[in-house]
Amino acid sequence: MKKIFTIATALVCSIMANAQTLTFKHDGNVIPNGGEIVVSTYDETMMEVGILQFTPHIKLNGTEAASKDNPVTVQVEHLDGETLELCAFGACMPYKQVVSATATTADMGTGLPANTDTDIQLHSSWIMDKTIATSKCKVSAWYGDDASKAISFILYMSNDPEVVAGIDHVTADGTIALNGRTLNYSFPTAAAHTFEMYTMDGKKANSVVLNGNGAVSLDGLAKGMYIYTIKNGKETVSGKVVLK
Repeated sequence: MKKIFTIATALVCSIMANAQTLTFKHDGNVIPNGGEIVVSTYDETMMEVGILQFTPHIKLNGTEAASKDNPVTVQVEHLDGETLELCAFGACMPYKQVVSATATTADMGTGLPANTDTDIQLHSSWIMDKTIATSKCKVSAWYGDDASKAISFILYMSNDPEVVAGIDHVTADGTIALNGRTLNYSFPTAAAHTFEMYTMDGKKANSVVLNGNGAVSLDGLAKGMYIYTIKNGKETVSGKVVLK
């Protein structure tokens, strides 16, 4: 009987350990483990001082609260040699190059409450003599000290039209999607967002202010590839779209 009880206890502990789940989110959407996302949001205030700085805001959620004996670790691995700053759990790790940056709840000012989204901020910057740039990194997180059980995704921070694959997965602070020649948009607030489109030689082709939810027809534009920007007064998102 004692042996059976020991086995049962071990099974319960194993199930409890396996129940610990971490999830990354972006714009309210869960990022699949092993997936890839492209973010082209950059800080307009940094642009004013001559710095192109991408500012993707990632959320981390855990089903179990972090503790001293069971901390949560977030790690960023640079895959292209560019520099990047990691801010997590109440503190920021300094810019590093080529090596990884790691933040752990055990060493930071705040922890990870159970079932609560926590901000994970990543900043990648260039001086303005490089107006088109891309940073690629791997973002991982895990409970305890076993990194082999980590969840992870690949993050591209870029305003390069060849990297930014389309208009449907890059947002300023809401959802933007192109359906044929109709631009559908949904923002959580009624604040104005300026949407502009440019031809590949830099000529402005369209400009419209987006508020809340709605749709805009692009029927008046010629076929071809365009560069677009979305500005909300604080941040700017850019990418490309092809009209057929």
